[in-house]
Amino acid sequence: MSKAIAGIIFLFGIRSYLGYASQGAYDKDKVIVSMQLLENPVPATIVEPVPNPNPLLTGETIWGRIKRRHHPNWV
Repeated sequence: MSKAIAGIIFLFGIRSYLGYASQGAYDKDKVIVSMQLLENPVPATIVEPVPNPNPLLTGETIWGRIKRRHHPNWV
């Protein structure tokens, strides 16, 4: 029982110390928000994924499809 109480006191002490020690630490999100872009923003296009043009054959693995597509002599 006394070991459990000692453990609780120890953990509370460590937590208190670390909370006190990290009070002056800066937050990285504040640094990032304050940064300026080096160049003007440019337009971007988000491309939606499309199905694979070479569907898997019956019983074929993805690795098998890669070999079939890029190394047809291995099939």
